[in-house]
Parts: sequence; C-alpha cells; structure tokens
Amino acid sequence: MQSLMCPKCKIKEELFNMANREECTVMIYNEHNPRVRKEDGLHIFPMICFKCKTMTEFASDPMNQSGKAVDGVEYFKTKKVTAKDVYEARIYASDNNYSLLTEKLSHFD
Repeated sequence: MQSLMCPKCKIKEELFNMANREECTVMIYNEHNPRVRKEDGLHIFPMICFKCKTMTEFASDPMNQSGKAVDGVEYFKTKKVTAKDVYEARIYASDNNYSLLTEKLSHFD
C-alpha cells in the first residue's frame, strides 16, 4: 500500500510523508490502535478527507483477497466527519507532534 484515495473525492495521496505535506488532502489516524474485525482479524483504520469532510474506514488488502481492493486498499463505509472523529484525530496528531494536521483539523470547528 503506497497510496490512499478518498472514495468520494477520488483524490489519490501518496502515504510517504503524508502528515507533513501542506498539499495533502487526507490524514489517517489510530495507526497504533486499529479497529480489528473479529471474523478475520483485519485491521481497519480511519481516514479523514479535508476536501469533502468525510471519514472513511479502510484496510490494506495488497493481494485483493476481498475482490474489492483498489490499488491494494479496501475501502469501507464513508460518512460525514463527526466531532468525535475530529477529536480522535486531534489527539493522534497532538501525540505525534503533527502540527500541520492539527492546523488542518481546526477547519472543522
């Protein structure tokens, strides 16, 4: 998995240095605490799109075992960003000293 894409905006973003690029349109968080699907142990992570203000859950699927992967990533539900999503993303950004992400998240207030 080298890139992610917002399923709504269709903007592709490289993962490399994502948290420090001004032009980056998405952020991932909870990397150290993913939601784990019980039936198969799949690690599912949240991603926020700064363009359309949605949160999408995704998982790495490099071999396309699900048959639904796009460039090695399976995307799940997409929904409007909630205050809880922003709060969790802010905690993650703060804990990792990602000041640029913290600034971008301030636009959700």
